[in-house]
Amino acid sequence: MKLSKAEIASITITVLFIIAAGTVSLIGQSSEASLTVSFEHEETPSGRALPSAGASSTAPEPESTPELLININTATAEELCSLPGIGEVLSEQIIAHRSEHGLFASIEDIMDVSGIGFAKYENIKNYITVQTNLQEARE
Repeated sequence: MKLSKAEIASITITVLFIIAAGTVSLIGQSSEASLTVSFEHEETPSGRALPSAGASSTAPEPESTPELLININTATAEELCSLPGIGEVLSEQIIAHRSEHGLFASIEDIMDVSGIGFAKYENIKNYITVQTNLQEARE
């Protein structure tokens, strides 16, 4: 059986229409499945922004995210472990560094601890503070 030019054109148009409809359908599904992420923050008394519960980050979340800023000059190993990406080994290294070199003058000084580079600092900077005397701790 031989098809006429009109039949071939009709079949070609139908096939192109099916392909176009399928493409539009796939594009529509992928845009419906997109994820919207909003970033919010709360100001702390020190002026630092803390991510809110609805905020998203690329860093894995620890089992419990600290609700208050952790003073890296006085924090216990357990408190330091509540920071994103800080486990038992790093918390002990922070405490050892603090004992050997004295109090941290700024939160950036935590990068002097072996094992804490810029990326890890970026993950924890919104959760830490340094207070060097009792007067500051009460404020």
